[in-house]
Amino acid sequence: MASRLVFVDTAAWVARFDKRDHYHEAATGTFAALSEAGRLFITTDFVMDETVTHLRKAASLRAALIAWTALEEAGLAQLVKVELLHRNEGRKLMEKFGNLVLSMTDCTSFAIMRELGISEALTFDDDFTKAGFIRLPRRKRG
Repeated sequence: MASRLVFVDTAAWVARFDKRDHYHEAATGTFAALSEAGRLFITTDFVMDETVTHLRKAASLRAALIAWTALEEAGLAQLVKVELLHRNEGRKLMEKFGNLVLSMTDCTSFAIMRELGISEALTFDDDFTKAGFIRLPRRKRG
C-alpha cells in the first residue's frame, strides 16, 4: 500500500491552486498523471495550514478557500493530523539534518513519511531529496 502513497508538500499544493505559480503546469500535470496511475495523496494539517496561508497572502482569498475546501472536505488527499509523536520525531530530524535550514512542517512531514513508509513526495522543494526522499516530478537532466 505504501508504494501507492505519495506525500504532497506545500509547494505542490500552492502550484496546483495558484494558476500564476511558476510550477502550476508541472503540478497539475503531475497530479493528473499520478491520479490516473491510481496513486493516493497524503498530506498533513501543517502542510494544509502553510498552503492556505501562502495562497491567502500571495494569490487570493478565493484560491485559499478553494484549497482549504479541497483539502479538508473534498477528499483530494488523506489529511494526517500532526501529533506529538510526529513533532518529537520531527525535532530529532531537524537536529539530524542540522546543515539544512528546514521548517518544522518539513521535519514533521519527513517523520510522517517515514512512519507510513512513503518514499515519494510531490513537491518543488529540494529539501525532500536532501533528506533522502524521491521528489516528484523528477527533475530532467540536461
